[in-house]
Amino acid sequence: MKKLILIPAILGIFFSVDEFYRIRREKPPESILYVPKGKYVKVMVMNFREIVADYLLARALVYFGAHFYEKAFPYKWLYNLFDAATTVDPFNREAFMMGARLLTVRDVHLSIKLLKKGMKYHSNYWKFPEMVGFIYFFYLKDPAKAAIWYDKASRLPGHPPYVPSLASKFYTEAGKYRAAIRVLYNFYITTKDKRLKAIFKKDIERLQKRLMEVER
Repeated sequence: MKKLILIPAILGIFFSVDEFYRIRREKPPESILYVPKGKYVKVMVMNFREIVADYLLARALVYFGAHFYEKAFPYKWLYNLFDAATTVDPFNREAFMMGARLLTVRDVHLSIKLLKKGMKYHSNYWKFPEMVGFIYFFYLKDPAKAAIWYDKASRLPGHPPYVPSLASKFYTEAGKYRAAIRVLYNFYITTKDKRLKAIFKKDIERLQKRLMEVER
């Protein structure tokens, strides 16, 4: 009975924000939106964490979509919403991925921050370090750091062949040929795909020749 009374009370906290918007129409929603700390909400909602987390995710998507066509909109509360949602329910991997993608519109460093948070709960999920690597390469133009994160992703189960391939590519661009060869070799000795073995063997031999030329 207590739980049934508690949930409407908690949800009322969030819906009261909408009511506040209607009362104070002279102020834009961006200036008065309130996002509670996820750690407090998590304790309060007990067995209803998934429901409340889904509500927070919905709010984040509505918030993002409502301002998508506004030029240079700051999205001040976007990280707070995804941070709260993933704190209440940290086992929803797609919530981390969704938040990381949308946060690139505001600040890619916040995307990285959210993905690193996700790694604490999903340490064997290759997509999180892979996406961090993509952000470093595509947005921050830092192939050396991109290589490190693609390298980490290549050591996790379930990753596709392009992950070690890109790790090697970025290591090569950074002039780290030995690291590039190591990543390719690790995949070469573990894959059972004969076609991929042949492809990676050629890439390894090509890099070994390049390394010898550089060392000369």
